[in-house]
Amino acid sequence: MRLPEFASEAVRCAAVQASDQPAGELSYWLLPDARGRGLAFTAVGEMMKIAADAGLKSLVLDIEEENAASIRVAEHLGAERRTPTRRHADRFGHDWTMVVYVLPV
Repeated sequence: MRLPEFASEAVRCAAVQASDQPAGELSYWLLPDARGRGLAFTAVGEMMKIAADAGLKSLVLDIEEENAASIRVAEHLGAERRTPTRRHADRFGHDWTMVVYVLPV
């Protein structure tokens, strides 16, 4: 989890509204052997508690459009998908379409 002052541009994109602030950013991933057992759901739930204790109103999840599993986690936790999507080039120059979810804490 990144607090607002350390978060990426995802927290400041057009999909994040003033009412979401202060917002932090949450990123997560699991090794392939750990997937499919509810670990991401549980871990994000715990991070939501920490974010609330830190005074945040929401967490921004910037998810690759093709990452169906991560999108399911976000939606199952009650995150709202926002528009517009955003484009992001990784360090190798590969372009990704990112969907922005905002998770109230």
